This record gives sequence, structure tokens and C-alpha cells, in this order.
Amino acid sequence: MQLTGVSGTINTLPKAKTLTPIGTVPYSIGLLGSFTQVVNFVEVLENLSFITNVTAVSISNAADGQVNLNLSASFYLKK
Repeated sequence: MQLTGVSGTINTLPKAKTLTPIGTVPYSIGLLGSFTQVVNFVEVLENLSFITNVTAVSISNAADGQVNLNLSASFYLKK
């Protein structure tokens, strides 16, 4: 699994569109695995203890019956 786009500090995060001081942390994940592994990952993502806003999903076939998942999302931190 590859995690990209999560760098910087809490002070450099873009502000979320809220009345409270919350920062938005954008990230992208590329995942290669069996269909079952990809589905299990998405289930974990759906049941996290914090809000994740998924903005883009791409799923495609890969070699040897595996699946590619590319996901862009954001989560939020209190500044």
C-alpha cells in the first residue's frame, strides 16, 4: 500500500469550511491486492472513528487476478 500527500504541519493545513478551527488533511492511497483485500480495506475506511471525506475512487483490473484501487480523500484535525 502506498500513502502519499500527507505532509506538512497542523499550522499549514487548509482550513475546513466550518465555524471551528479544523484543518483538512488531503491524502491519496494506491492499493494493489485481491478483490477481497480491497473490499476489506474499504470496510475499514468506512468504520474509522473519524470522518473521512472520499472525493475520488478508481478501481481497475491488474495482473494475476488482482485489483488496483486509487482513492483520494480528506480527514479533519482540530487546529
